[in-house]
Order: sequence, then C-alpha cells, then structure tokens
Amino acid sequence: MDPQRHGFINSPVEPKDFIFGGKTKLRGEVIVPDGNWEKYLFEGIESHQAPEYETNACVSHSSANALELLKRRMHDKTPDFSDRFIAKGSGTNPAQGNTFKAVADFIRKSWAVYENEWPIKGIPTINEYYNEIPEPLFSIAKGRKRDFGYERITNPSPDNLHEAAKRGVVVMSIAYMPKEDGTYFRPENWADGHAITFLRLLPNGLLRILDSYPPFIKDVHPYVPDAAYRYGIDELQYSLLNQLAGLLKQLLEMLKNIYYPPETNPKDLPMNKPNYIHLWATAIKDFEGFEPGSISYRNNNPGNIKSRDGNFLKFNSYIEGFAYLQEYLKRAATGKHAAYKPTFTMKDFINVYAPSSENSSASMNNYAAHIIKRLDITETTQIGTLV
Repeated sequence: MDPQRHGFINSPVEPKDFIFGGKTKLRGEVIVPDGNWEKYLFEGIESHQAPEYETNACVSHSSANALELLKRRMHDKTPDFSDRFIAKGSGTNPAQGNTFKAVADFIRKSWAVYENEWPIKGIPTINEYYNEIPEPLFSIAKGRKRDFGYERITNPSPDNLHEAAKRGVVVMSIAYMPKEDGTYFRPENWADGHAITFLRLLPNGLLRILDSYPPFIKDVHPYVPDAAYRYGIDELQYSLLNQLAGLLKQLLEMLKNIYYPPETNPKDLPMNKPNYIHLWATAIKDFEGFEPGSISYRNNNPGNIKSRDGNFLKFNSYIEGFAYLQEYLKRAATGKHAAYKPTFTMKDFINVYAPSSENSSASMNNYAAHIIKRLDITETTQIGTLV
C-alpha cells in the first residue's frame, strides 16, 4: 500500500479546534460502554463506496461509515449515505484527498443525502464522479440535518481511542501492510496516507477497523495514528433520554421492591442482539484469506463456497458474493440448507462447511475457534440461535 496515494491529508492542530477531553461542544455522554462499535455493523454498510478509479475519498468513506454507525446506535436506523455527496461537497481533491476537519465541517453544516439520491451507479469516470452537486440536494440534506459534532483526539494512543469510542465513532488515519498471519501493521517511519473507521480495541491489543478496501474488516497491530477524530450526533437528546431512563429505572426499582420478593425479581430486559450473520460471514471471509491474489478474491467469493460439481462459485462483485455468503449462513442456521441443522454447534457446522476430506483436524478446530471468538459465543452455542 503506497501511503501517499490513498486520500488522507493531515492538518495541524489549530487553536480553535475542539479537543477530546478538553474544549469541546460535545457533551461526551457514554453511549457504548464497552467501546465496541463492531456490534452495530449492518449488512451492506461497506457498499456503494467509490469504484476503482477513485482512490482518494477515504476520509469521506470513513466519515460516512461513522455516520451510519451512529444512526444505527442512536436511532436504530441502517442508512446508506452517499459517499460521493460528502466527497464532492467537502472539497475533496481527486488527486490528493482531504482532511478530517474539512469533511467534518461539511457534514456539520450540510449533513448528507442517501446513495439513491446521488449514486455512483452508472458513473464511469472520475470527472463525472466529481460533477457539481445539484442544488436541490443541498436543501434536501439540510432538511434532515442532525445535531452533529466532532473533536480531535490529540493523543490517539490505543487506550485513548478505546476511551473515545465509548462516546462516539472514531475515524483515524493509517498506513498499513499485511502480515503472513492475516493481520496488518504500520511500517516504521511511514506517514499515514489513508483513513479508516475504528471499530474496537481487541483483548489482544490489536485495533479492529472498518476499511473502504476489501477485506473491509482488518485487525491492525497497535500504533498511534497521525490524526484521529471522534464524531457524535444528537448527544443532548441522548442526555435527556438518559436522565429519563434513570428516573424510570428508579421507579421500576421501587415497584420491584413492592411487588416482587427478592427471590422472584423479574429478569433483566434483553439487550439488542448483534448481527451475528454479518459477523459470522466476516469471520469466514477473513479465515478463508480473502486478499488480493487469492482464489476467493479473484472469484468475488469471500466464503470460498463451491457448487455441487465441486468448483468454486464466481460472482460479479464482492457485494454479490458477500450477500450470497450471508444468505447461505441464514439457510444453514434455519435448517433450510439440507446439509445443516439449527441444533449444530459451530464445530458441527465447520465439519460440513470445511470437511475433513479437504482439511486437517487442527485446521478445522482452528476454524471453529476463530468464528466462536469473533462472535463471542460458546462452543455449545447452536447456530439456530444466531438468526
């Protein structure tokens, strides 16, 4: 990866900048206590990013993904914002890229439109990609404008990134190269030339990120980026809701003590269920080695799924192949695929998906353990509970 050719431009810290942990317009409410934004991923969040001819809008891609994650967390919505609208509107230079500050300022003032309102489909050249935005779209975007804020993380160590992620989505700069084990690292003395969305700090210290280049989910060895920003929306609204929730919790505690003896207290309310199918598919894609030059990459088949004649399936695009993999897993988990049962554990699933006729026992065990760890489930979890 050439660190100079992927669209991130660093900007110096300015006196008027909003600083994480200091001067800021954001309230800093904790909205994700464990700092894990991976559980808010949804199907297709990585779709509709720029075609191959546009390689310098990564700051807009990472910012659009951040907005989509925030909407999922704050409003339980799964929007598909137009990356092209943000890239053009924020003044992205097609040959150089943009800064986080310029993109964030554009979002703060003008917000965004949806992909179907200003799409990249049918746009064959970079000149057309950067056509002037039709004036009515600005009015549409501003009519949907949210209370958006941003702040710069001036000491973006892994621990500080994790702390900031409890209070919003973090976007950050990066430069990386792949390692043999499928992880990535920042080469010594490289300046960051790319931008990504931070998802979470893993227990082993690696940074899990959402990239605009496949494989979209990457694990990166810890480093301190040249720049990192925290984004937030509707924090005042969340604060007021938090206060209301606190009052309701006190009321429920009072009622519980009145109507329920201690040994029969009602069960806790269920938490929102993660998108296990998306996480499962991503775990398979990573274990199968979906990298440039691999069979799965050439076939746009991230799951390395074979047809009945034993040949690897081929798809027209990565999006099509990943969608097929997710549908395959849904059918397996619901018993609609004849080879699987909903009562299967993940090891049972792997025994069919990657059978011993093609893989060693150690490899199969590692495969199952890899998925179990990524989904944060147990060895006895039945796949029918993942849908």
